[in-house]
Amino acid sequence: MNMQRTKITLCLALTLLGRASQSFAQQRTDSTLPPATIEVIQTYQPKVKQTPKPDFKPDLPPHDTSRPNFKYDVPQQTLYYTYSSLPLRPLALGKDSSALPFANYAMMGGGTQSSIFFDAGIAQFKDKNYNSSIHLHHLSQEGNIKNQKSSLSGIEAEGTLQTNGNIWCAGIDIVRNRFHYYGYDHNLYDYSSLQSQITYTGVKAFVGVQNNLSNKFGLDYKATIGFTNYNNDQGISEQGISFDVPVSKIIDSSFSAGVGINGQYVYMSQSQATFNNYILQLTPNVSFRSAGFKAKLGVNPTLGMNGNSYLLPDLSLSYIPAKTSVLIGLGWQAHLQANTLRELSNQNPYLFPTFDVQQTRIDEIFASVESKVGNHFSFGGKFSWFQYNNLPLFLNDTLDQKQFYLLYDSHVTAIALQLTARYQIARTISVGLSGIFTNYTQSSYAYVWHQPGVRLKGDFHWKPLPKLDVAAYLNVMGGLYARNQAHQAVKLPSIFDFGFSGEYQFIPRLSAFIQVNNLFNNQYQRWYNYPVYGTNLIGGLRLKF
Repeated sequence: MNMQRTKITLCLALTLLGRASQSFAQQRTDSTLPPATIEVIQTYQPKVKQTPKPDFKPDLPPHDTSRPNFKYDVPQQTLYYTYSSLPLRPLALGKDSSALPFANYAMMGGGTQSSIFFDAGIAQFKDKNYNSSIHLHHLSQEGNIKNQKSSLSGIEAEGTLQTNGNIWCAGIDIVRNRFHYYGYDHNLYDYSSLQSQITYTGVKAFVGVQNNLSNKFGLDYKATIGFTNYNNDQGISEQGISFDVPVSKIIDSSFSAGVGINGQYVYMSQSQATFNNYILQLTPNVSFRSAGFKAKLGVNPTLGMNGNSYLLPDLSLSYIPAKTSVLIGLGWQAHLQANTLRELSNQNPYLFPTFDVQQTRIDEIFASVESKVGNHFSFGGKFSWFQYNNLPLFLNDTLDQKQFYLLYDSHVTAIALQLTARYQIARTISVGLSGIFTNYTQSSYAYVWHQPGVRLKGDFHWKPLPKLDVAAYLNVMGGLYARNQAHQAVKLPSIFDFGFSGEYQFIPRLSAFIQVNNLFNNQYQRWYNYPVYGTNLIGGLRLKF
């Protein structure tokens, strides 16, 4: 039966029945309609909803495009120079009883030119977490010329302490050097020993810390701070403080970045004048390493004395071709030199008592190459272009010619070639040679006074017997110009200094040594009117304990 049709028929029947009942009631009001029951039957056909069919096509997970970052933390090892590794032995031989070498030594001797020599080293104060070293030395000599004498003394001490994650270090350097002015005409002037002497005394101390383990920030740091006090007995003194705080981070296997801040402040007083000599520098840099290439990019904003500011480049690039042992390098590096009393007196101790203070900027653009042949021979070369702004020069133009004025050349350019070579077979034999050949192409003065154009250094070490050590040295210097009493430029004779030394061990604790300097008695002058001592011999004993 159709459900829609049944519904319409039922509604029509009920309507007609209602109207007929009403009409019949009006005719016979006394009649009643018997009750009726209507039953409606509807047919229902249920339909089941179709179940969706599953899709059996598999989908792969999304591809991971992130780059893994592998970092290996290798703790830094502390090396003790007195440590020697124990040989490997089978356990059947029992406990190894070989003794470590002696940690301390003392050398005492004397020789010609009234030489008194002392040198000692102490390194026994050490443990698993700390080590220390102390070095004491003294050398005094007196030549045949009146007031030709010197006395050099010093002590250096340094130590390190390892804690959880850091290495702490501290050190102190004490120096006392006495010289005498003897570069004058002894027929015209007669100075006593007290009148001619000049003594430099200095103390330098520092403390620092660096990490030896990785931290949660992945930063490597090394911070140091130092203090200095240096003076001479002619009224010049300086006190200073310096610091250096570099921080670096390895980004990945190819890139690393760093930034640091360093500086120094030196207060100098001489006669009635005072100087504030300071340098403050920021050192940001980025390094790259890949497939034999290594590059460093840095530009260091620097603030110098008198408010002068600089941008000092620190750029370098090196490359090692595949399957070779050749290192090729290029670079442009610059730095600022403070020219403190300590720095200048280490170059020339015969300075005039008062001098001006200026800072020197040094730029170097270079190309270099290094390589080795076999397992025993290595060599290298470097070609550089230098530019110096305010290069310190020394000119002995005083009345009696015994002291040197300090001049500054505002602009000096030079081309330099540096060569090095070394042949070495373990600790049996070693021969080395290095040289710097400089051509000053531009300067404000006629010559770059007392700056050498040629420097050669050679060294030789040979151990022919287990208890015998033999060594030799060679120093050559040329291209030095000075000004004589007539204010004329003169070229100083070339310097040729050759010497040798030897040491023989009688017993494990005792050995004898001998050293001969300037074997050919070359009376050369590094500084005009200041000839060296000539041939001198020093001999003595070394005690180990």
